Formats: sequence, C-alpha cells, structure tokens
Amino acid sequence: QQLFAPGIARTPLGVRAPGQLRKNVVRSASAGRYVSADCSARKRPDRARKQAVMNSPLQFIEPECFESVAVGACFTTRLGGCSTAPFAGLNLALHVGDDPAAVALNRDKVQEKLGLQHTPCWLDQKHGNRVVRIDEDPSKLSADASITRTPGLVCVVMVADCVPLLLCDRGGTEVAAIHAGWRGLETGVIGATLDAFTAVPSDIIAWLGPSIGLSAYQIGADLRRRFVVADPGTASAFDRQGPSWY
Repeated sequence: QQLFAPGIARTPLGVRAPGQLRKNVVRSASAGRYVSADCSARKRPDRARKQAVMNSPLQFIEPECFESVAVGACFTTRLGGCSTAPFAGLNLALHVGDDPAAVALNRDKVQEKLGLQHTPCWLDQKHGNRVVRIDEDPSKLSADASITRTPGLVCVVMVADCVPLLLCDRGGTEVAAIHAGWRGLETGVIGATLDAFTAVPSDIIAWLGPSIGLSAYQIGADLRRRFVVADPGTASAFDRQGPSWY
C-alpha cells in the first residue's frame, strides 16, 4: 500500500516491495528525507513533452517513521512536473483549473518514479469526515480519508494548507491517508479513520506532513470557541496575537 500527498501537495501511502522508495536520497530533514526522482517540459509537442517530463527531476519527502515496517510513503513537492504558472511544477490536482493533460502527465510521472503497481486512489475531497476502504469499492471516492489492507493499493490525499496525516499499523498490514483541515478535524475525520482500523490506536504509527504554520493561519474567535467548547484540551493549540487568534 502506498500513501501520497500531491502539489498542491500530494501524499501517498502504501505497502511496498523491498527497496522501493529507498533510492537517490538527496538530503535529510527532521520530518523526513528528500528523495530525488528525476520534470521541466513546457509547451512542446505531445510526444516530446511527455518524454521530457518523464526524464526530468522530481523531489519527494520520504517519512522516516515507516522504515521499520513494509510500507512505502512519500510527500511530493512542486519541484519538477510540467504544469505552468500559477500551477508551476508538479501539480497533481484536477480541481484547481490546471490543464488536465499536464496533470495527467504529472500523475504518470509520479506513478512511474515510485514504481507503483496500481494508479493511486485519488479522492474527491470535501472537507468532511467520510472514510473509504478502497479495497472494497475504489469507485466511491468522495471522502477525506482512505484506508486499505491490500498490498499494492495506494491511498493518497491532496493538501494546500491542510494537514496530511499518514497512518499504518505496526505490522505494516493496513495503511490510511487523511486530509485533515479544520472542518474535518471538527467533525472527527481522524477518529473516524482510527475506527476503521482493525489495529488499536496504540499500535498505529502516524506521520504529520507539511502544512500551514500556526503563525500564518489567522482564525476568528468564534472558530476557536467551537473547538474549545467541544474539547477544552484544544485551548493550548491556539495562540493569541493582539486582537487575533492563530
């Protein structure tokens, strides 16, 4: 199973074959490793463009927390790809107004470089709490989290400022990807995904991917109040700067 987050950002997660996703490490970071795969074509004839895209460099962030289990996971960046401004680089989202042909090329590039057996199960994300089990029915993918126990299937979420959350059990037999925005957090998307696991929460490994930072995400006092009323423990997650909350 594989987890991915696209750029916007793309996070895939899955059970991998031995050695998969363990090559071309460029540099390490506390959140994970930057892995170079090899995209920089712009407006060329279709065949030449596709060849240039497939031969040009990508970079992935590879979480280190899954190294002890047979699970492949990565987070894509905007580097590489063939989308042009304002989507420049490795945009994998079809819903933002980018050229669908460019998005298809970018997705093909990611699938090839990661050596994926199956096309990632892209979700129609709604900022809700619905979880889909993609090994049961991969066609009904209107959800904000997916889970699978089938080796080779790929769970993936797309994020901009929201949090990508990748999960797997300690045995590496079950994986999930969550798109965790504030609306999904408020309605319990993480809890709903944990409930879908056969493993107990204490046996689940979690990775929080790149997302918007506290100092950059201003909210209204009413939204903070909703979270704190529902769970007083969330009060420490908010920071007041003058009249504003973050």
